[in-house]
Amino acid sequence: MENSENTEKSKEGTNSGTIAAADNTTKNTTDGSTNAKSDQAKSNAATAIGATRPSLSVQRKPMKRKVWVWKFFDEFTDENGKTRAWCHFCDCDLAAESRTNGTTPLKNHYNSCKMNHVNVMVQQILLNFQKVLEVDDVDGREVTQLTTTSRKFDEQAVRKVLAKMLIVDELPFSSVEHPGFVKFCQVACPLFNIASRRTITRDILSIYSNMKEDLKTYFKNGNQRVSLTTDTWTSLQRASYMCVTAHWIDANCWLRKKIQSFVPVDSHKGDALGDMLERCLREWGIDKVYCVTLDNASANDGLVRHLKGCLQKWGTSILGGQDLHMRCAAHIINLVVNDGFKEMQPSVNAVRAAVRYVRESPMRQKLFFECAKFEKIECEKMLSLDTPTRWNSLYLILEVAEKYELAFGSFARRDAHYEDALDHAIPTHEDWENCRKLVDFLGHFYCMTLKVSGNWYATSNLYFLEICSLDALLKEWEELSDIDLVMLTIKMRDKFDKYWETPVEMNKNIFIGMVLDPRYKLDKFGQLVKDETYKLFEENKKRIQGVGTGSSNSKSLSNSNVNSSGENSVSSVTAGGSSVSTSVEMNPSQRWQEKMKMKYKKYNNDNGATSEQSELNKYLAEAVEKDNPDLNILAWWKLNSPRFPVLGAMAKDVLAVRISTVASESCFSTSGRVLDAFRSSLTPKTVQALICAQDWLKPKGNLVFDEEDLDNLLNIEPCVEKLGLEVTLLGC
Repeated sequence: MENSENTEKSKEGTNSGTIAAADNTTKNTTDGSTNAKSDQAKSNAATAIGATRPSLSVQRKPMKRKVWVWKFFDEFTDENGKTRAWCHFCDCDLAAESRTNGTTPLKNHYNSCKMNHVNVMVQQILLNFQKVLEVDDVDGREVTQLTTTSRKFDEQAVRKVLAKMLIVDELPFSSVEHPGFVKFCQVACPLFNIASRRTITRDILSIYSNMKEDLKTYFKNGNQRVSLTTDTWTSLQRASYMCVTAHWIDANCWLRKKIQSFVPVDSHKGDALGDMLERCLREWGIDKVYCVTLDNASANDGLVRHLKGCLQKWGTSILGGQDLHMRCAAHIINLVVNDGFKEMQPSVNAVRAAVRYVRESPMRQKLFFECAKFEKIECEKMLSLDTPTRWNSLYLILEVAEKYELAFGSFARRDAHYEDALDHAIPTHEDWENCRKLVDFLGHFYCMTLKVSGNWYATSNLYFLEICSLDALLKEWEELSDIDLVMLTIKMRDKFDKYWETPVEMNKNIFIGMVLDPRYKLDKFGQLVKDETYKLFEENKKRIQGVGTGSSNSKSLSNSNVNSSGENSVSSVTAGGSSVSTSVEMNPSQRWQEKMKMKYKKYNNDNGATSEQSELNKYLAEAVEKDNPDLNILAWWKLNSPRFPVLGAMAKDVLAVRISTVASESCFSTSGRVLDAFRSSLTPKTVQALICAQDWLKPKGNLVFDEEDLDNLLNIEPCVEKLGLEVTLLGC
């Protein structure tokens, strides 16, 4: 019986019987047996075990704790064999059995431990002046304001800011796993657990989705009309994308711009582009489109027809959509200029080849600047290469290159391979003279392009002025004695007349924007402009009366009181002419006055002299404002909209129209950096999230990763050399 019990308790595998026999032999000896015999039996049993099992398995290493809270606790086993944890801060120990306790007691203690320095700093609120980027506001201005900040660590907030940093700075998702960034976080914020690239990707998509829902709610609750700019772009992977940007003026008379979509398209035909634009508008819940700005591609005519049909179907078309399409002014200027300077193309090619030869080698650049110093040329700007398809970049290269004419001549004498590399077609003095004429000629167009391409100020009121200035400039050049410039001007005039000769064929918002500029008020320009202005005014009057009847009634009720106490309040008259009685009865004299007012208003309504209709006449009759180029026309209408409510709403629609597609084209520079050769595997959904979210997050006018300023780099180099010399002298 005793042998059976010992056999069941034994856990030594196949050799348990041998051990049990040795133990029983020891226990069954008589009291007179010696201890030596017992030890000998146990020794024999152990020898038997070693003979049957030659080796024991190696003990498994304990698994490393992965939960973050174990960084602040040490694990140990008490006398009862239970796992416990010792706190680094207060020296107390807690139960830490994985099956029964888990890590919840440890986390609770970490958050409540009075010796934990993080919890000590929770109560310390700092009062400081902090520069805040108001990117959620309209213009994203940088303002310095008094704020209170807490020193409590918030890991979710840090992760959110990290995701926004990757979006705005156009960094790859793998940046969070780079050794340098990991080391920086370990030193700057040891409590932060760096997320993986997959987690950061989910965070970025979540930020985009949340911001998109907020914007959709804004458009759903708002009543403003939007103007659109759209264009297409082809990536390095030969995939075509369509960018749609919305522009509008909000209730505070601030011009706003948001990229709505950046989606791939399968075809560049007008119907396909129009269908894609309709999908975008339906997705965002936008059905009130005032104008769409496009370039002069023939496919865009089909897009406009498709959009016009959609607006008529939705019942939100303005004047039948006759002025829905605005042609891009920058694109027309580009066509005018390219047709002009073809006569001087040989001279331009000679100068371009000379600049390219100098820029191809650092040694050549060094020799060239030595020549410039020898010729005592004071220009400090560096030579740059141009983009053949962009005339404005050609203007910039010629503007700098013509100042170095003597340096190029000296360089040709000191570089033996210069003439051979250029096939003996080095720039002559005549070429340099032609380039100077072209620089003076293109300078006017360059300034005009910059003015019409602004994104953060109204441009539709400037369009007509720029057209008139260009027309006067061409007339002046047509009368010059220089035959080359005259021929150049004649070719430009042909392209100018194609788009801007006949006002009937032009978009009427070009003129109406000038009418709504208080510095000019083109009321006497012609019957065509006046008729179109009154038609648009009547359209906006009907819209405001249909939408704002309740608000106008409440405003009339609020303005009917004589004083704040309400003792002398009288009845108010609604827009429909009915009387709304108040709690205080009027005396007979007041009642007769109200009846006479009602009869007078009825007489004005019957004769077409309504208050809204006279609003436009009143505005045009007032004296124009001083011709101040710094006048903020949006601020002027914000101040005067209470006097001209219908015109104020009309001005928000017209002044929000963009006269160039630069807003959509500028995002192609961003997309080219996002979809570069190293990130070509990004999905279209991720690309759209990155492009749109960056546009929504970055402050107004902040160009991310703009082109390097070579002039500033040139000025920095001497400072760096001076700093290195000082460090060497100090023996650092």
